[in-house]
Amino acid sequence: MEKLLEKMKEYKYDPTSPVFLECVFKYYEGHNYSEDSIIDMSEKLKVSFNTIKSYLSAYVTKVLKVDKQDFIDFKNQKRKENKDLYIGKPNLVLKMHNIDTYFLWTTDEEKELFLKEIYEYSTNNNFLEETTIKMCNRLGIDKKRYLELINLYKTEYLNNKKIEKIEVKKEEKKNELSQADQVRMNNTRLNTAFESIINSSSPEETEKYINESGYQFSNLRDNFDLFKKFYSTEDIRSFYQKMVDYKEFRDKRTKKRLEEQLALAKQERLNKKIDDARTIIESYISTKGVPFSGFLNVHQIDEKYFEKCVKIIKENDKELYDEYLSLKVTKEKDEKNSVREIVKSICDGIRHGVMDNDKKRKFDVIDYFDITNIPIKDFFSEAVTKASRSELMIIKDFIRTNREADKDSKLERSIIFSQNLTVKMEIDKNGKIIEGTGRKITREDNERIVKFLEDNNYPVNRFTHRAILNRYLDDHILLDSSTNTLTRKLVK
Repeated sequence: MEKLLEKMKEYKYDPTSPVFLECVFKYYEGHNYSEDSIIDMSEKLKVSFNTIKSYLSAYVTKVLKVDKQDFIDFKNQKRKENKDLYIGKPNLVLKMHNIDTYFLWTTDEEKELFLKEIYEYSTNNNFLEETTIKMCNRLGIDKKRYLELINLYKTEYLNNKKIEKIEVKKEEKKNELSQADQVRMNNTRLNTAFESIINSSSPEETEKYINESGYQFSNLRDNFDLFKKFYSTEDIRSFYQKMVDYKEFRDKRTKKRLEEQLALAKQERLNKKIDDARTIIESYISTKGVPFSGFLNVHQIDEKYFEKCVKIIKENDKELYDEYLSLKVTKEKDEKNSVREIVKSICDGIRHGVMDNDKKRKFDVIDYFDITNIPIKDFFSEAVTKASRSELMIIKDFIRTNREADKDSKLERSIIFSQNLTVKMEIDKNGKIIEGTGRKITREDNERIVKFLEDNNYPVNRFTHRAILNRYLDDHILLDSSTNTLTRKLVK
């Protein structure tokens, strides 16, 4: 669970990130959908209780695309499956499918004891929100129903206002009914729904009657509490049992639907991983003459991620994996030979210089980029098994002075244009610079050099700028007056 909290932090607690929302959901799921886990996350993420609930709601409805009410029913069912609830004395065991069903099958003394336990628990804890939520979780009910139970104890037991309910036929009781009860008796829609549910033969049929009534499941149940005085004990038991059976049926269906949604979301994530891995491996197979480190750099991935892609392909695409294996040995052999040639070319250039139109000049970073696309910082590790000791010393010294030469950034460009350079200044016999001599590098010069680097796909930075400037000043690169751009001389 701590790993999930770390991953939430990695995604900067971004509520728009599906990965962050998934971590919040998994933490909630891992704690059996308990409200305590929401409190825990709100403290650790330093956000409110309701904010965490909004994250969960967003994941369920927008990512999993599961109906919110279905998910609520599903998580309540999960709680029931994982923990029986013991309230009061050990002989009062409640598997809380429906509190009204429990009341129906217990004695008045046990009912009073149960309600007293809840009432005293709340008063002893000063009706604090946190303790209320914990008790609601234990009972598997919402806060509204919890407060109804407390009021029930106060009105029927605590204040000695329990009203004796006498079962009589509707016709005999009609004249004694209150105005509100007469309205209830004449409520055709509700009474039709109650009678249909009492006589239903299956949970599917019960669901049909609930839907036809226009009432929600919980509202219909709560309304029956007011109407049950008009029904026989047998009908009351039948109604509650039918509602319990229907809720179990609905919970199982919701659970199945959510599990299917979760499995589908998991498969979609796997399919994306397979597609991404296939893209990387197919690109590796089609790439020729590029060292492995260069391939990783072009795709901006590391070796660990590449090996992860190989593993995914091995498990999900045997044909592509076999093609990768058959090519791997050949590519590694060719790459070893290729790197050896690169090492030789670079070291020879550094040792002996470069002939440029019958005129020798120093080897520079532009020559390096013309020979290989291996990042300079990685070149030593690529060459270490293919170069002699003296070659490695040359390479190490070259990397030390040009390590940043493959960077390209706005900062580097600003440094180039902020430089105030004057070159080829004359020196007197005492070795001092003669003021007023030399050539000043203008902004237009810098703009030409930067454009040359960009047009030839070189990184733009101080190192590449200096290399091209030196070539320009020594006439190895010329100014094309017709286009006002620099052009390279062919190396003979």
